[in-house]
Amino acid sequence: MQSMNVQLATSDDLPALADIWYENKVLNQQSDSGLKLLPDAKNCWSEDAHGWLENPRCRIWVATRESAVIGYIIGWLQDMPSGFEPSTVGCITEMALDLHTSSGGAGRDLLDAAREWFATQHIENVITHVPHRQAVQQAFWRGQGARDWVDLMWLKL
Repeated sequence: MQSMNVQLATSDDLPALADIWYENKVLNQQSDSGLKLLPDAKNCWSEDAHGWLENPRCRIWVATRESAVIGYIIGWLQDMPSGFEPSTVGCITEMALDLHTSSGGAGRDLLDAAREWFATQHIENVITHVPHRQAVQQAFWRGQGARDWVDLMWLKL
């Protein structure tokens, strides 16, 4: 298997990341009727991601194999509610892999890159957003030692 490389994303990576993001969100949407992608969802995500690249509280890493993007992870520094310790945690808001290629450990390598950055920020705890109905993603995070913390409830008004 060809070697994989994980590095910080650049604006040049965003079109490929947006494609991977979109395919993964289409899959999520199929298992959760509460989600509906906008017709220009990829463009919206790309525009936001440009800003994230400049945000000092955010990092985006990209995994490549033979110059092809195979996945990404987005990590943030997130403040906790007042009165709690730790006051700041790491937050993985997204991790997605190309559904058409073998990831070959890309998820673990991406998480390792995020862990290294969080450690330089003196972060010892990480929370992550994992779709409830995505068993493979749930299993990945549990395999990394993650445990359930809070339930995020969806109420349609």
